[in-house]
Amino acid sequence: AYARWNRFIIGSCGGLVLASFVLFPLQVVLNYTVIGVAQNSFFEPVFFYTWLAWLLSSVLPVGYKNYFKLTLLLCGASLALVLPLNII
Repeated sequence: AYARWNRFIIGSCGGLVLASFVLFPLQVVLNYTVIGVAQNSFFEPVFFYTWLAWLLSSVLPVGYKNYFKLTLLLCGASLALVLPLNII
């Protein structure tokens, strides 16, 4: 129960952080592909579906320490994508 509870906390709280960080490279891509205010319609579904997907992935039988490491890795990877996308 302790491990499941930890995974749920990481999925809910860490999922919020991950969903926020996913928006940074998304904004760079949308700046070059979608014109004007139409960009705004993409942010809400991407944010909430990323958060929901990460929260639902917390039910998988993975150790909570590995789940936390994967959360940090994905957060770092999404932030690291911003600079290469800006260069392209």
